[in-house]
Amino acid sequence: MTNSQRLDAIRGYLKRWFATQTDGQPWEASESILIREGFYCGRCFHLPGFRAVWFFEEDEVKVSRLSGELLAVFHGQEILAEAEVGTTLNLEAARAEAEAAKKQAGDDRADGGRRAA
Repeated sequence: MTNSQRLDAIRGYLKRWFATQTDGQPWEASESILIREGFYCGRCFHLPGFRAVWFFEEDEVKVSRLSGELLAVFHGQEILAEAEVGTTLNLEAARAEAEAAKKQAGDDRADGGRRAA
């Protein structure tokens, strides 16, 4: 697999992950190349509400909220296995997880200031 094919596989994986987190919000991402000490070391994907960094040498993608909270780490083997086999993320499970997180966040906001002293 060429580097451009690998990057396409990572981009596709992130698009599917993003769709599970945002109820189908349009994919509007920008990318920047990461250089360390003059050498290519990866790619940064800037997404609405998220940031994903692909570390080329470590062959992993780390996804975080803009606040810096780490949400997920995907390893190259799982991304490439999905791309090669043609499978997709388990969207139903990911959607259920996202819904539970949204509900929890809503419950936390609703409780704010109503805690017993």
